[in-house]
Amino acid sequence: MLKSVRLSEELAAMISEDAPATEVATKLREYRDSGITRDDVLGTLEGLRALAKGEAEEDRILDVMDIVVGWCGGHMKVWED
Repeated sequence: MLKSVRLSEELAAMISEDAPATEVATKLREYRDSGITRDDVLGTLEGLRALAKGEAEEDRILDVMDIVVGWCGGHMKVWED
């Protein structure tokens, strides 16, 4: 439970700060390396998306989701299919 709360807080902070995509990918790799799955991150992002305060915030969440699922350049990929 604590891990999921921390994940949600960290992702929300990166999204609200409009962190660069490379920074987001680096953080996502840290999550992966610590045992957090793609599905864990996607579920958290879906929850954040439901709470998005406007279109711009939702767009940033969708951008992060693109990285998570691999709809990005090869250098940004985090989880291999």
